Amino acid sequence: MHSLHKSPEMLAYEREAARELAQKENRQRSRELVRSLGGQDYRFPVLPASTLLLLEMCRDNNVSYKQLSQVIQTDPGLAVRILRVANSALYGQSSKVNSITRALTVIGLNEVRSIGLGYKLANVIKEHASSHFDFEAFWEQSLMMAVLAREIARHRKSPQVEEAFLVGLLQNIGVVVLSGQREAEYQQVLARKKADTQSTLVAIEQELLGIDHARLGGEAAKSWKLPEELCQAIHLHHQRPTLGADGKMPAELIQLSYAAGLMPDFLDGSWVMQILDELENLKLVRGEDFEVILSRAAVAFKAIASFFESFIPADSQLAQLMLDATDRLKQLGQKQQDICAPSW
Repeated sequence: MHSLHKSPEMLAYEREAARELAQKENRQRSRELVRSLGGQDYRFPVLPASTLLLLEMCRDNNVSYKQLSQVIQTDPGLAVRILRVANSALYGQSSKVNSITRALTVIGLNEVRSIGLGYKLANVIKEHASSHFDFEAFWEQSLMMAVLAREIARHRKSPQVEEAFLVGLLQNIGVVVLSGQREAEYQQVLARKKADTQSTLVAIEQELLGIDHARLGGEAAKSWKLPEELCQAIHLHHQRPTLGADGKMPAELIQLSYAAGLMPDFLDGSWVMQILDELENLKLVRGEDFEVILSRAAVAFKAIASFFESFIPADSQLAQLMLDATDRLKQLGQKQQDICAPSW
């Protein structure tokens, strides 16, 4: 309808609707940072003040239980989830945990900081995902990589156990950025990957988009002012760790990030022995120890899945997949013992 034929009320309504839309777009832009990468602008969400505060506490090794408890209690959703984890079978408490302060002592300060930050970031990332993006499947896989990265780090007695969890959780956030901001083009990337099983996802992304999700994920982490080592580990998670010119391997967190990226192929039964050999060749974990790591990861995934229940499928089978993989490793180990057993 031409504006000359519209009633004053209709014109006023349209002006108000346009004003509200402009305000909404301005608010959205104010919550985003723009980075120009490879000739293309990419938008990264700005973290809310409460998330930034939690992030600051993650950097502070001197933060107290009381300080962290006060911040957690400002977010009822986060507080309820932490209590749920503290009361899970993973921690085996004989009496119910009713306070955040006690939950912190049960779970541990570092672990609460990492899963709390993961929860806050999940909210932000989900808000900026495409409506067609399967965020539940994405976050389920991310959580699996996080749990396994942490269990490998624990087995190695690494001082970066919780950093390993975060790098596993966040290493594929660049996929969310690409699928949300270059949706039609990224569908072509995924179709090509499905047809071309020999090429890596990052190679196809580079060819078709001129950038890959690993670099974008590293840039997103930088925009959130996450620790530099964690940003680098996200950026390099698809690159096989090799000796540098100085004869040294890359930082342990980069190696753990690479290991986490191998886990989806391991759990779906692809390249099981090759992946075990790779982990052993990199001196990350011995193949015979991985059975224990998997069984622990299955228990941990069940507990932490309840923490992220609104972000992953309600009927998640990943914990069972880990247990099935544990059984397969037992069978492989038994076969090897039978082969090596003396014939007399």
